[in-house]
Amino acid sequence: MLTSTNGLSIGNTFFKHKQIHKVTWVSPDGNTWNELDYICTSTRWRSSLVDVRSHRGADVGSDHYLVVGKIRLKLKKVQTVRPKRPYAVDKLKNNVISKSYCEELSKKLEVLQHPSSIEEQWGWFSRAISETAVAVLGRRRGSNKERWISDRTWNLIDERKMAKIRREQKRGLRRWRMEDEKYRPLDKEVKKSCRNDRRRWLEEKAREAQEAAEKNEMKTLYRIVRELTSSRSSSGVPIRSKDGRALLSDEEQEARWVEHFCEVLNQPTPPTLFNLDQEPLAPTLNITSDEISGIEVARAIKILKNIKALGLDEVSTELLKRGREVVVESLTHLLNLIWHSEDVPVDWRSGVIVTLPKKGNLSDCNNWWGITLLSIPGKVFCSVLLQRLKTSG
Repeated sequence: MLTSTNGLSIGNTFFKHKQIHKVTWVSPDGNTWNELDYICTSTRWRSSLVDVRSHRGADVGSDHYLVVGKIRLKLKKVQTVRPKRPYAVDKLKNNVISKSYCEELSKKLEVLQHPSSIEEQWGWFSRAISETAVAVLGRRRGSNKERWISDRTWNLIDERKMAKIRREQKRGLRRWRMEDEKYRPLDKEVKKSCRNDRRRWLEEKAREAQEAAEKNEMKTLYRIVRELTSSRSSSGVPIRSKDGRALLSDEEQEARWVEHFCEVLNQPTPPTLFNLDQEPLAPTLNITSDEISGIEVARAIKILKNIKALGLDEVSTELLKRGREVVVESLTHLLNLIWHSEDVPVDWRSGVIVTLPKKGNLSDCNNWWGITLLSIPGKVFCSVLLQRLKTSG
C-alpha cells in the first residue's frame, strides 16, 4: 500500500540471489532469518537499479546486515585528492613510544648527510621526520570524531571483524552457532572498551579544561569546549559571485575564492607615499648577525604551541619537540644554511588558505576570514629572527 501510493518499487524483489544474500536480520539465537530491510526507489528510476543484496561482511556490531543497492548513472568523473590522515601524535604521551620515536629519529638524522643545497637539506630533514612518524606512530585511525578510541579498542574491533567473517562463512546452523559463541564475547568486549575509552577521554578533557580555567587560558578552554560539543559553523549555502549569482559547482566556487583572495592579498599601491628622505633617521639597532645557535633554536621550538594545524610538509610541533637534541642540531644546521644564503625552502613559502566564517551573510566571500597554514619549521626560523629583533637595542 505504501509503495503503490507513493509510486515506489522495492529493489530487493527484482534480483535473484542466494538466500543468504537476501536475509537482512538474524535473531540472537540464530534460529530466525528474515528480510526486514529494503531499498525503495521511484518507479521512474527503476531501470537504473542494477542490483540489490545484503552484505554480511560489514561489521558495526549490529544484528542487521548491510543492504547495498547499485545504480547505473552517467555522471562526470570528479578527480578528488583524499587528504592524508594526521600522524597519531597522541601516542607520544606514552613515555615508551616517545623514547622509541626519539631513538629512531636519532638514527635517521645521525646518518643524515649535510649537502650544501637548502632544498636537499630540507628534503632530508622533513623525510626523516615523516618516515619515523609513520614507522613509530602511524596514521591516526578513524575520523576526527573517533579520536578518543584507543589502540587496544581498534585491535579488538579488528578481531571482532575477523570473527564475524569466519561466522558468516560457516555453512549449517550448528557451525554458525559455534562461531557465533566466539563472536559475541568479542562484541561485548568492544562495546565495553569503547565506553571506557570514551569515559577516560572525557575525564581527561574535563581535567584539561579545569586547568585552563584556573590558569585563565580562555583560548584553550574554548577550544576544549568546541571539541566536546562538536560545534562547527557552516554556511549551508553556496557562495555567490560579484554580481550575486549563486555558484553551484566546485570549479566555480574555487575560481571565486581565488579571485577573492587575490584581491584581498594583493592591494594596489596607496596614492600617498612617504618621502623617506624627509623622515628623521631611526636609531641603528644592534642586531647580531652571528650564526644561529642551538640554544636559540631550542628556545624557539619550546615556545611553539601544540595541537596546531600543519603546513604542506606535515611536520608538527609535537614531532619537533619529541626529537630533542638531534632535531635541534639538524635544524640549526639547516637554519644557518638559510641564514647565509638568504633563501628559504619552497615549502616554507607555500601555504594553505583555510576559510573561517564571520557574522553576516556567508554567501558573501567578504564575510569569511582567510587563515594561511604555514610550515612549522619555518615558524621556528621566524621566531629566532623575531627574538633577535626584540633583544637588540
